[in-house]
Amino acid sequence: MVGKADSINIIDLCDIDCDLIAIRSFVASMTKRAITNPGISDLVPTLIRKNSKQMEMEMKQFLKFACAALLLMGAPLLHADSISFDVTTAGHSFSFTLPSQQAPDQSGKDFENIPFFFYNNIAVTLDGVTRQLGVAFFDTGDQFIDIGNAWFVNSQDQLVANNFFEGFFEEAQKIFSGPASNPTFISGSQNGFFLGSGPENQPATVNITRVAQTPEPGSFVLLGSGLLGFAGVIRRKLANS
Repeated sequence: MVGKADSINIIDLCDIDCDLIAIRSFVASMTKRAITNPGISDLVPTLIRKNSKQMEMEMKQFLKFACAALLLMGAPLLHADSISFDVTTAGHSFSFTLPSQQAPDQSGKDFENIPFFFYNNIAVTLDGVTRQLGVAFFDTGDQFIDIGNAWFVNSQDQLVANNFFEGFFEEAQKIFSGPASNPTFISGSQNGFFLGSGPENQPATVNITRVAQTPEPGSFVLLGSGLLGFAGVIRRKLANS
């Protein structure tokens, strides 16, 4: 005697068997159509070839983009100009170097409406001794370079330093140009006067020179390794595709 549960199982098995027959029939039909119609049989390989070509083009575009990005990132390492300042007078001298694109630590106008800007923590060589000091520039009609411990603006809008050491000024306004917030230093040699220890207003000369930094070997190694690495990854992906 067949129970209710047994009847359900037999029906389910019949359904599964029917499904398998339908699947086999469908596969046989598609196979026959593929044999009689070459267009269908070529469809999948054609799609694969198209996708491979598209992937190859995308990989090449990515490689170009990656190389361009690496070159842009490496450009500051390979070419970073700086500006050197050398002030000399009888018995005294000071010199320092600033990155050409470095923004001032602070800029503005003081209580007398005199434009100024300054940089602190700069390596300054005073009479042969190098120390971390502040360098201030301001324009009263004459342009000044002053060296102090650290420059700041007090509550009366005065530009002051904890200790003033030496300075230089010239009357031709050829040390810097442009706004104090984004100054442009003028390369060349200018005559002026020295400020500091000893007799005031001694004749002095400032030489402002743009220096192209020589890149370190490590910069070339890092940039080259990055480019070779990207090229290797892209070549492997193209080969595998």
